[in-house]
Amino acid sequence: VDEVDMLRGGAEHDVLTTATRARLLGAVRGRVYAAILIATPCTSFSVARGNYADGCVHAGLRTFEHPSGPPGASEAAKAFVRKHDALVDFTADLAHAALDLDLELIIENPAPRNDPELASYWPARAHLPQLWDMPRMRELRATGALSLLVVPQCAFGPGPHGKLFQKYTGLLLSHRAAARLADLRQLRCNHHRHDALACGDDATLAAAYPAALN
Repeated sequence: VDEVDMLRGGAEHDVLTTATRARLLGAVRGRVYAAILIATPCTSFSVARGNYADGCVHAGLRTFEHPSGPPGASEAAKAFVRKHDALVDFTADLAHAALDLDLELIIENPAPRNDPELASYWPARAHLPQLWDMPRMRELRATGALSLLVVPQCAFGPGPHGKLFQKYTGLLLSHRAAARLADLRQLRCNHHRHDALACGDDATLAAAYPAALN
């Protein structure tokens, strides 16, 4: 098992560099891996944006009309979104490489909030596009090779911090991965309340998976 994470591997794990992207794509195409789990950084898609005291800075990074940022965004915001767009593109590149070789694939990110057919539907945040709404991800999903599974993290219990967050998570799955995880489709949020909202300092805590989900 190889884990690629800048917090653990530093610059050698920086997938924004051409060398790292080429190395990882080469490994996938060389069948070094039988399965791939991609947890694309979701900061630029977070529905918690705007819940902070400095919401004027954090809010409005993406819209459905302008998924890569509105024209009037600050230069800092544009640079931030460009960096995360590059991560989205690399996610799609890895996914296509894996599917071409019929490898098992899971892409993890916050669940869609704009689909009334999903348990994760949230009208107050439905105007905020998620990873799944980006053009490259729409193209990927249009191949029919992947299916979306939505699960509430609270069904797995509290996180390592001891707090219970609802936090719906989306898993885009290849066919075999979907079959392996099919039972998760039965999970529901049956809690009358949760310990906290994923905003402010709690937004960072909510990023940690419950132990049973790891």
